[in-house]
Amino acid sequence: MVSAGAASVAVAVAVLPLGAMETHGPHLPLATDTLIAEGILDRAQALDQSAEPILRLPPLWIGASAEHADHAGTVSIEPETLIAHIQDIGEGLARAGVKRVLLFNGHGGNIAAALIAALK
Repeated sequence: MVSAGAASVAVAVAVLPLGAMETHGPHLPLATDTLIAEGILDRAQALDQSAEPILRLPPLWIGASAEHADHAGTVSIEPETLIAHIQDIGEGLARAGVKRVLLFNGHGGNIAAALIAALK
């Protein structure tokens, strides 16, 4: 994945990793979902040979994790907040000239919010 200059930002794809901060038991870190998404993107970056610029954004490490709310260490936001956050990022990217955004999700609880956010 390469960085895009100002001239190529219109053909770039921005990749927004979506993760979570939640418990998965004592054997895994709280950021497991985010770390998995980042690891997959690291591997994709190592294999990428495309000519199109790919803008890899920092991950959203907090997600909609209500199903884990009763477990210590979980930090969750409401789905509506996640939707608004994703849409705000997309609008900022659009103002910068980016026309394509890929939501790369690593957490099941984010699926519905990501789908709704992508409709805007």
